[in-house]
Amino acid sequence: MPDKNNRGIKALSQGNYYQADFRELYNKMQQIQEHGSILSETQSENVEDKVIKNKSRRFPRKQFQKAPQAPKRFKSSYICFFMENQGKTKAELGPCATVSDVSKRTAELWRKLTDQERAHWNKVAARDKERFLFEQSSYTGPWRVPNKRAKKDPSAPKRPMS
Repeated sequence: MPDKNNRGIKALSQGNYYQADFRELYNKMQQIQEHGSILSETQSENVEDKVIKNKSRRFPRKQFQKAPQAPKRFKSSYICFFMENQGKTKAELGPCATVSDVSKRTAELWRKLTDQERAHWNKVAARDKERFLFEQSSYTGPWRVPNKRAKKDPSAPKRPMS
């Protein structure tokens, strides 16, 4: 597209700029129809490699996962409170209560707790944190293990039987 400020011909109107853009796109489309691509073969291979790399970055698969025998992380005071009161809240709300209903009701109860009641749950969480730190110091195994899928049975059918 010609530059508006730096050229020796008279200035184009806005409509003529659109025509110039359209002409440029039309020429590129003609080139694609004739040659299959506007890029050379090496350029198109580079573009394909970049696209594949970008797709793999979009949803990266985790290479490692937490070891199943490693100590579990400590719980917060809210989680301790939630685990303790979850059954009571379910019974209070009835059999058709959803998970979100139970969570909302328990969160309401948590917000209404006084500082003394919260101090109890803070102590419970502190004990759990001590447990984790003790287990962490005595644990000698690996913290992360490779995330490998179990191999499929080669004799298993690829499609379900109909």
